[in-house]
Amino acid sequence: MKNFFVSICLFAALIFVVSCGGGNSKESDQTDTGETVTDENTADTDQTDTEPTGDTEPTGDTEPDNPDSDDPDTTPEPAPDDDADTTAGPKPDDDADTAPEPTPDEDVDTDSTLPECSSISSTPCRDSSSGLTWSARASSTYKWTNALDYCRNYTESGLSGWHLPTIDELKTLLIWSKANSCKVSATNNCLAWNGCWTCVTCTEQGTGASSSGGCSDWGTSYSDGRYSKFGETEYFWSSSIRSDSSEHAWGVSFSYGVVDYSSPLSYGRSVRCVRNAD
Repeated sequence: MKNFFVSICLFAALIFVVSCGGGNSKESDQTDTGETVTDENTADTDQTDTEPTGDTEPTGDTEPDNPDSDDPDTTPEPAPDDDADTTAGPKPDDDADTAPEPTPDEDVDTDSTLPECSSISSTPCRDSSSGLTWSARASSTYKWTNALDYCRNYTESGLSGWHLPTIDELKTLLIWSKANSCKVSATNNCLAWNGCWTCVTCTEQGTGASSSGGCSDWGTSYSDGRYSKFGETEYFWSSSIRSDSSEHAWGVSFSYGVVDYSSPLSYGRSVRCVRNAD
């Protein structure tokens, strides 16, 4: 009997516990539901948060700020820099620098404005028939080696590049009828007395051959300068050495109108320098 009573009491206690637990479950369920409601409120809160995001249209304010900052940054920066670069690139100074570089062209222009060579022309002058520019005659005579140095170091009217004329260049100053017959030429490498020079072909008046190979008659020496473009009568050096005698250089005697073959280098002769302007 006593055991039966104890069993009933335990059964009743179990029912009580179960009943109490179920009530708490409901309360917890309600609490959870309340939390869900809180979530709904949170959703409302999120909605209110997103609405001010419209207030973050200050972020929209940053949008105009960026274009404003971009406009001044992008527009002025490249424009002045590029303009300044392109303008400064082809500087007139650069053009001015390139102008003086072609000095030879300037020389050609300077030579082309010189007076034509004649018996009354000032020097330097240009002989249009040969394209050569000639200096004034040296005030004294020179030995051949000194004549070379004189013309190498010569300057006149700011022009440079002077030299003692070759026999070909010196012959262009002769006014004579033998220009096409006298074979003496540095250009054609014909500088020997024998084979390049004859009395008939290289003198204006000479006739016959002498026993020494010269002329039996050299003709008349004229003092009026008729055989010279400059109206001169002196004997002038060329830079061309005779190929068959290293002690002699070719020259021209303008008084006779002769290409001369027998001038020792130690003789004093007249000098006129030349430059090739072309």
